[in-house]
Amino acid sequence: MAEKTVECTVVVLAVPHLHPSSGTGVLSLPAVKYFNPGLSAAASTGAELFTPEDLPLQGAAAKGCLHELAVMAQNFGSSRDLVMFALNSDQSEGGRDRNHNELADLTAFIQAEGGAFEAAESAVPVKKDLRIEAQKTLLLAYSLEESVNELDSLQARYEKTLASMSDVLGVEADDDLKDLPGLVDMPAELRGSGADMMQLSWRVILDNMGVFLRSGTILVTEDTSMSETLAELPEAAPLNAEKAAALCPAWDETALAGKGELMTVQAPLWRILGNNAPAAGREWHQYEFTVVFSAAGSAAKL
Repeated sequence: MAEKTVECTVVVLAVPHLHPSSGTGVLSLPAVKYFNPGLSAAASTGAELFTPEDLPLQGAAAKGCLHELAVMAQNFGSSRDLVMFALNSDQSEGGRDRNHNELADLTAFIQAEGGAFEAAESAVPVKKDLRIEAQKTLLLAYSLEESVNELDSLQARYEKTLASMSDVLGVEADDDLKDLPGLVDMPAELRGSGADMMQLSWRVILDNMGVFLRSGTILVTEDTSMSETLAELPEAAPLNAEKAAALCPAWDETALAGKGELMTVQAPLWRILGNNAPAAGREWHQYEFTVVFSAAGSAAKL
């Protein structure tokens, strides 16, 4: 007789990650899903995706939106600069410059669901749609995270190739390898990671995810910065097996084995984000979420 699968009754979502991870900590717990900003139908890793039903764009339309944003990104030093511009720009002032007009046109394109639309004039105010703004930011964050993963993969391949070269040439020390002709200026390893150069704040990603989440959603994270922030909150507490099973029946002692010491915070989103109060016009800041994270990745005092 097949063993009955125990499922959670609420959504368990990885944050701020948008790509499935092969982590061995809380992200590998049963029932964890990854937020899909409208681009993917399925995850090649076998991980489950969470696709909100109220996304303004999905599938080909979302890819088209991301392409248009990528074209606009050519006017910026990096995708991150474009994200910050999109977040901080005031489209209610009209299109005072080319970038504002392009963002206004993109909003009109989305509202027209990819059909014909009338280009925004500089004197015509453009009303913001918070769901559209949130999805645009998450699409860019997805693209940025993909670039980070590619850079980290290239770094790993570079170091592996260099190590293989050392084996083939019979060179044991990095200094000896660098003295070989043609390799004088080649570093033995690449310092840092893609995330060091271009990671978007977890607060920005989580805040925009919140637009599409329901109160009561369980969040799990392995992000060090987020874990350290949460560990400082007075709501932070150790998560034992009994509490874990109450959150998600699939989190029994077997599932928790090897995950290390876990902690949990249950609070409104504005508290989780580290704000002093809910932001005006962002009602999802009042929604209450439970966040599960590793004590080892924080400065928690148990």
